[in-house]
This record gives sequence, structure tokens and C-alpha cells, in this order.
Amino acid sequence: MTMKNKEAFTLVEVIIVLVLLGIVAGFAVNGYQKSVDRQNTKRMAMEHITITMANKMYQARRGAYWVPTTTAPVGGWDKGTTDKNVISAALGINLNQSNMTYEYSVMNDGSRYFLCTRYQVPNSGIASYCRSYDKNQAVDDVPLKNF
Repeated sequence: MTMKNKEAFTLVEVIIVLVLLGIVAGFAVNGYQKSVDRQNTKRMAMEHITITMANKMYQARRGAYWVPTTTAPVGGWDKGTTDKNVISAALGINLNQSNMTYEYSVMNDGSRYFLCTRYQVPNSGIASYCRSYDKNQAVDDVPLKNF
């Protein structure tokens, strides 16, 4: 018995299609991960700006930047805090990114503080945005980059 019209795919054709789909999917997943990493890096910079602006409002109301009361001073600088819940509560903001870390230190008189926001970029290292601020301007600018 012979078939006049071939209406089925051969096994080789199906395997070729599956291999091509696998290659395309591999590129798509890699591109998606890079997009997520870029978005999280931008979010890290925005959270840094949020903390900075909240601290400027705190300083405008009270005359000095926020000084955490839970740490002992070392050489004129408060050891600071890395607890985002403490920072959020003190400055009245919401830091809810679980993949971000924060480092906040301040001069004991509240005249200057250091803020570093970090994001662990999978397979690429750590993206950091760190700055030191005084009452009048930002100094010691460290640009956003991967380390």
C-alpha cells in the first residue's frame, strides 16, 4: 500500500524543529535574565535616591541627619546599620527589596552620612551605588558600576 499524499512529519523533521526551538529558548532566557538584572540595578539606584531624599527631609525637620541609636560610635562615625527595617522605620519609607543590601553610617553630630546600596547580580558580581553626603552637598561620588 502506498501513500499518495504525505500528511505526517518524519521523526527527523520533528527533532530538527525541537533543536531549533531549544536554541531560540536558550537565547530568550539569557536575554530575559539580563533584562531583570538591569531592572534590579536601576531599582537599586532608585532606592538609594529614596533613602537620600528621606534623609534630607529628616535633616530639614530636625537640623541633622538621622543617627541610628543602636550602635556605638567609632572615631566620630556611628557604626551605622545595615538593617533595612530600621532604616525604613526611622525615615518613614518602605524598603522591601529582599535582594538589596544597605550600609548606612553617619557622623555622631549628624552633619555627614555615608550610604551604600548593593545588589547581587547573578553570575556578574555586585552592583553598588555608594555616596557620602554632608549638609550642603553630595561628596565622594562613587558612580553606579559592577564590581
